[in-house]
Formats: sequence, structure tokens, C-alpha cells
Amino acid sequence: MAQTVVTETPQEALPLRVVDESASEAWRAVHPPSQALAVARLLRGRPLEPYADLMVATAAEFGVDWRLMPIIAVLESNGGVAACGGNAWGWGSCLLRDIPTFEEGILVVGATLAAPPYTGAPYEAVFCLWVSGDECRSLSAVYLASAMYLTAQLDAFEESFR
Repeated sequence: MAQTVVTETPQEALPLRVVDESASEAWRAVHPPSQALAVARLLRGRPLEPYADLMVATAAEFGVDWRLMPIIAVLESNGGVAACGGNAWGWGSCLLRDIPTFEEGILVVGATLAAPPYTGAPYEAVFCLWVSGDECRSLSAVYLASAMYLTAQLDAFEESFR
């Protein structure tokens, strides 16, 4: 049974759909595991590694690019190593509300990425919006270059698992 969690975001309150184990199992039955395997490989040895399937399934549920959540997590907290509670993505600079678990963090970040201003933004611009709130005008070139490097890694990992 799905539940609704309401969370405050800088934009507005977003209803969150919970991706339960049965939904995750159904998703895996339809989709090849290459994306989740690629995410697990990127996150190898980091606290978020066991959540690779959930990140990919949640991205699919919310209609966002499967690479965004793991890449943002690596850039913001080294894949959960420096997370504040369950917030490995730097969501709200860890100040807006407590996120106690990675599962809840995945849902919050998935819902946030599925809402304005992220929806419809070019892939590279999503990173700029996430970290600086604007479209790459004040973002460090190193952050964006790191995001694109990690994107290429994920793509190569995913291709190797097909």
C-alpha cells in the first residue's frame, strides 16, 4: 500500500510516492538491470551502493534521468560518506528538514528533480540549478566538469552491463 509523504521544498510542498519492494521487483522484471548495476559500480564501497536499484526505480517512477541522483550524491557527499542523515544530495543544504533515511532521501530528491525548475531543463543545467539555483552562471566549472565525467563513467558502465 502506497503512502504519501509531504515534504517542504524551496518551491512548494511535493507529494511523494513511495516505491515499495513489490514496485521495485516489478520494475526490475520489465527493465534490464544494466542501469542499476552501473549505479552500484559507481557507488562501490560507499554507503549508497545498496540503494542503486531504488535510485534507478525511483528515477523511472518520477520520470527523471536515472543518472542524476547517483551523480549528485557523489558530488555532494561522496556517495553518502559525508551525508547529513539520509540526505546524501545536499538537498536544501541540509537545512530545510531532517531526512532520516536514504530511502526517504531518494524519494525527496526524485520528487524534487521531477518538479520545476528541473523539469524540462537540459541535462547539464540540472546540475547548475541543483548546486547554485541558476542556469550555470555561477556554478564552478569544476563541478560541472565532474558531473560530465561521472555521466561518461555511468554511461560506459551501463553499456558494459548490457
